This record gives sequence, C-alpha cells and structure tokens, in this order.
Amino acid sequence: MIDREQLAADLAKLHGIRIDADDPVLTAALLNQRLIDQAIDQLESVVRVSADRITVAAAQQMDGAKEIAASFVTRAGEWSAERLRTAVEDATSALLVQVHQNAVRAERASRVAVCIAWVMGGLGTIAVAGIAGFLLAGLGLR
Repeated sequence: MIDREQLAADLAKLHGIRIDADDPVLTAALLNQRLIDQAIDQLESVVRVSADRITVAAAQQMDGAKEIAASFVTRAGEWSAERLRTAVEDATSALLVQVHQNAVRAERASRVAVCIAWVMGGLGTIAVAGIAGFLLAGLGLR
C-alpha cells in the first residue's frame, strides 16, 4: 500500500509540486495502485492454474512416452529373440547336415575298412595256403 504522505513528499522533492496528502489526485493514484495489485493477483492466480495444467499435461506426456518406449523396448527384445532363434535354428540345421554328412562318410569308411579287412584276410589266407602248398610240395619231392 502506498503511504499518501510519502507519495506527496516524493512528488514535491522530484517535481517541485506541493500536493496535500488528501488531494484527489493521490486518491486516484492509490485507487490505481489497488486496481493494479488486484489485477496482478488475478494474473498470478491464472498463471498458477495454467502452470499446474501444463505440469499435469507434461506428466501425462511423460507417462505416454514411457509406455511407448517400453513398447519399443519390448518389441526390440522380441525381434532380437526371434532373430537369435532363427540364427540358432539355421546353425543347428547346418550342423545337423554336416554331422549327417560326416556320419555317411564314416559309414562308407567303415564299409571300405571291412572290405579291406576281408580282402586282406583273403589274401592272407591265400598266402598261407600258398606257403603251405610250397612247403607240402617241397616235402613231397624228397
């Protein structure tokens, strides 16, 4: 609140105009000050309400953004898991094909080894029979 006497003294000092503290001009100035103070109070109230609304809206936007981000993270995780599963399936399939090929090769090698063993056994038998024949033939000549 403006002090009338102080306002009158300030006007006299600054402008050289002497005004009585009860002068209607001072009353108008005081009334004007009171109206400005009320307008400022109302404006502050409106600004506070607007700030509260903005704060609530910002919080809602943050919550929405968090939900969207969580959805993106979940989808990215699902996508990564699917890609990893597919890669594992592909690697497993390739490994199974290679294991099957190696098993087929091992089976062939086993058959060849058995055949070679039979051939060697047969050749060994023939060699033994041949040696026995030479020995028997040699004994029979004497």
